[in-house]
Amino acid sequence: CSPYTATIQYAGVGLPTNIEWDYGNGQTSTGASPWSPTYIVDSLTTTYTITLTGENECGTDTFSLPIEVQPNDVLSIFSTSTTDGCPPLEVVVNNLSLSSTDVSFDFGDGNYFTGEQATNIYEEEGEYTLIQYVDNGCSYDTSEIVITVHPEPEFALISESDEVCEGDEATFSVDAISPGGIEWDFGDGGSANGISVNYTFFDSGLYDVEATVLSNIYGCVGVESF
Repeated sequence: CSPYTATIQYAGVGLPTNIEWDYGNGQTSTGASPWSPTYIVDSLTTTYTITLTGENECGTDTFSLPIEVQPNDVLSIFSTSTTDGCPPLEVVVNNLSLSSTDVSFDFGDGNYFTGEQATNIYEEEGEYTLIQYVDNGCSYDTSEIVITVHPEPEFALISESDEVCEGDEATFSVDAISPGGIEWDFGDGGSANGISVNYTFFDSGLYDVEATVLSNIYGCVGVESF
């Protein structure tokens, strides 16, 4: 792969008095200790021919060896279905790299995947660096995209009591900073909206009261229950 530096060793016989090297890239040298020529190509695979010529009083002989040098043209490119959102955030990545044969992804949260397309779910808030690695057996490249997972709203549920008599009114509220919206589910089919609500349970029993709070900043949702 370009740039390629060849290691050459002389192995001739017959006690030549004159040894000449033509490295095929414009470089030449003489003697039994050849150089280590470097071959650089741009976008096309190129074959260079190294030619060794040996001469003594009995005659002249030549030996040629071709060297194929491939360009370093692998390029890492990929796309994501999204770059930010609320947890759990599903991100689908698609490989768009050029001249690659091996593709892998590091999602930045401890998860890895090898292949053209992958899906990852970010469960926790934070910033994650998603890295693509591509290789073609000749060279490699990397690129990255930052994935931002926004926080869920922080809040606390407040109830005047965890017991109430059948037919009496109970009061529930949410302690939150600038919530975007609050929905209540009282576990008996009833529901309500608002930071503070009053509700009457007409049948005795145990009920799970659940509040769903919408973030006013990122639109993320948090759920808590009594």
